[in-house]
Amino acid sequence: MVFVNLTWHDPNVYIAADGNLVGVNQESRIKNQELVSSPMIHDSSFMIQDGNSTDSAQATFDLGSDQLFKDLSDKVALLESRINNLYDTTLSASSSALLVSSVIPSVAKDLDSSVASLLQNDNAATISGTLAVLGRTTLTDLGVTGNINAGLLSINGLEGEIYTLAGDLKLQPKGLGGIDILAGKIIIDTKGNMIVAGTVTAEAVEAEEFVVKGKDSIGTATIPIGAREIEVTTPIATSTSKIFLTATTNTTSPLTVSSKSNGRFRVAVVAPQPTPVTFDWWVVGTRE
Repeated sequence: MVFVNLTWHDPNVYIAADGNLVGVNQESRIKNQELVSSPMIHDSSFMIQDGNSTDSAQATFDLGSDQLFKDLSDKVALLESRINNLYDTTLSASSSALLVSSVIPSVAKDLDSSVASLLQNDNAATISGTLAVLGRTTLTDLGVTGNINAGLLSINGLEGEIYTLAGDLKLQPKGLGGIDILAGKIIIDTKGNMIVAGTVTAEAVEAEEFVVKGKDSIGTATIPIGAREIEVTTPIATSTSKIFLTATTNTTSPLTVSSKSNGRFRVAVVAPQPTPVTFDWWVVGTRE
């Protein structure tokens, strides 16, 4: 029977790098070799007593061939490699930190100088190069001394021009509101009705229906019984106006414009009629 004390320790015996147990006397070496080369024989003299081994209990073991020892050696080597990598990383980080610590004061000084410059110039900044903003930009007031290009829309601020690079320029394309031009002088509502405060000049006008607003250019008059003519006053009449007459009652005498001047014109019949003669008139101005 062999008794093993788990707390055995001999400072004179240790495991060498080659896996051999060294620090024993010559006699023990010979006995240990015999122990390794010969089968294990039960011997009551082979024991460890009181934490100290007897000469017969001291032996040399070949740890190089032990699988557990190999696994432990591999793990120790891997751990050593990781420690070396960590050491290299620490050195690199220390170098970077040293570089940053040397650069930060200079950057901070420049930043303080820039901020101070901005404060002295009422928070104004001038950028002589190109400023690229990839995100959303919110501005309170925007002043542009050159051109503004937004997609196909181009605005020339110096010339006061707005145009598109392709297609027609569309105003209120969704029809959600009307268009007011020149402080109400030209108004177009959502139904397409247009109100113009001034004069509309066109080479040709095509319309399905004409409606005359007001009483200055169109109206109705009546030549009394026994009379031959009547004077009609209207502010738009001139000596060059074209006046159209249409009788609305039966008459044997045709209606004629006997005279016209600024603000008035006269309508006559050839002979006095026994009944009143009612007619419609329409004054159209002309321009050379």
